[in-house]
Amino acid sequence: MRHNLRVPSLTLQIGEGRVTVRKTLANTGFLSARILGEECVEGRRTIYLDRRIHQDTDCAEGWVLSGPMTTILTEEPKKSP
Repeated sequence: MRHNLRVPSLTLQIGEGRVTVRKTLANTGFLSARILGEECVEGRRTIYLDRRIHQDTDCAEGWVLSGPMTTILTEEPKKSP
């Protein structure tokens, strides 16, 4: 997957009912979004947020960021040894 080769541009903090995002490559402060829902399918956690907190070029370690109107965080598959 191509996004695995990039340096993470976002740092995520997932808390109780909220996700906070900080840009790692720029000092632009923090963004925060409410968690609307979560699910776990085939061992991969997916978190649905109430707003879009990423740009198309952003990536975060361990997560795939997607969604045209709101951000959907999907845990990357665990690498087997």
